[in-house]
Amino acid sequence: MRHGSQQVSDKTFLTLAAGEGGAGAVAELRAAQRARNRVLVRGVVGEARSAGHPGAALAMRAYGLLADLEGQADEEVERLLRYPAVGAWAWRTCRSLRSGDDSRDDPAQLGALAVVVAVRARIRCRVRLPVRDGTIMLPSLGRLTLPAGAPATVDVEVRPDGDGAELDAGGLTPAGRG
Repeated sequence: MRHGSQQVSDKTFLTLAAGEGGAGAVAELRAAQRARNRVLVRGVVGEARSAGHPGAALAMRAYGLLADLEGQADEEVERLLRYPAVGAWAWRTCRSLRSGDDSRDDPAQLGALAVVVAVRARIRCRVRLPVRDGTIMLPSLGRLTLPAGAPATVDVEVRPDGDGAELDAGGLTPAGRG
């Protein structure tokens, strides 16, 4: 994935502090947020590796897939990086990995970001994702609830079709569907 830094200019900061701004200030804030979230997403991979987290290898593969998808669906990657929950998850995951409390956030969840981009861009892919409490959270798309007894990880395949994309969670039928 591309990396770069983006800061809010002093002029924009002072304008916002005065209760003014406009479209230019909003665009500058959005660019800074995307740049921050890019760094945080990359940080999840680095922190997982440094911590020796069991999900580090899956996070690294997911990051590679996300980078590949960016070459095909840059607008969808940008859209995902603007989604507030993505930055919050990445920040929280980096913090918990750095502190040694990796019980809450799994860096392998990074694969869910790749799934979201693939669904929105209608690109076929396969990603191994962690299952937590029988569900897989797909930021901005929703929660995929799996049947009782689902394994700790499942391969999720995105299969584009005429109207969007179908998800196959390792052949498991999502709960509530027949």
